[in-house]
Amino acid sequence: MLKINTLISPKIFTSNIKKINSASLGWVRPDNTITFQTPTAAHTYAKNRVIQALKAQIPYEKGVLVKSNRILGEINGNFNSIDISKSKLINKTNNADFVHGHPDLYPDGAMPLSLGDFLTMSGHQMRSIIAYNKRGEYSILSTKPKSNFWNLMPSGIKNFFDLTVRVGASSTALEKYTKMWSDFFPAELREKVRLMIHANINNELLSGKKVIERGRNLQKNADLVNQITLLEHEFIQSGTAARSIHNFWKDNADKFNVRYTTNFSGLK
Repeated sequence: MLKINTLISPKIFTSNIKKINSASLGWVRPDNTITFQTPTAAHTYAKNRVIQALKAQIPYEKGVLVKSNRILGEINGNFNSIDISKSKLINKTNNADFVHGHPDLYPDGAMPLSLGDFLTMSGHQMRSIIAYNKRGEYSILSTKPKSNFWNLMPSGIKNFFDLTVRVGASSTALEKYTKMWSDFFPAELREKVRLMIHANINNELLSGKKVIERGRNLQKNADLVNQITLLEHEFIQSGTAARSIHNFWKDNADKFNVRYTTNFSGLK
């Protein structure tokens, strides 16, 4: 099996072999997963990979799925988005950590984790979702540990209860987040913005088919879309959007059964 190093992966240069810490070595298995000696080494590899993508000549978001000390796979997105639901990794997300990059979108840096990030974590039963900016700063949402009572419940009841809790939390998060975001806009645009967010999320379980259809119809109006896009650009460039999202998670994460931590710059 091929060995790789978390710091200089995927290539090892002969001149650096003496400098390699064996604890950072990983083994590429026949199924193309990579096994490290520790979860810390696996996460270091994932962090370095996503930052490397952000610093590329043509920057892009990379995602790495980590479970304990194993790298389950990697996917590439575009400049400012990535969609694991369309990748082969989608069936491996249970209790895993999805590490990805967030590019700088305003003078002070990258945006914190979004509603879409939270819904990805919740909908695919991830343990956590982690965003790094190109400076190595992080924004993390992680599920709260289950109580001891949870382990005593029959599996069927646990699955039903878990689904009910996750759908309820996701629905509440969607409602609160759309209100927070739409409140940036003039009163006459707020309902339109709310509907368009529902269309972008495109989850009938959370939004309902009719709400999504109304949002999609609004998205066909090029003038409206352009007006909203220009206003969003102003909110993002001023730092208002990043600070509002940060405060949203600080105030609400506990209500959604998750923990939020970050050391992103410019969020004070």
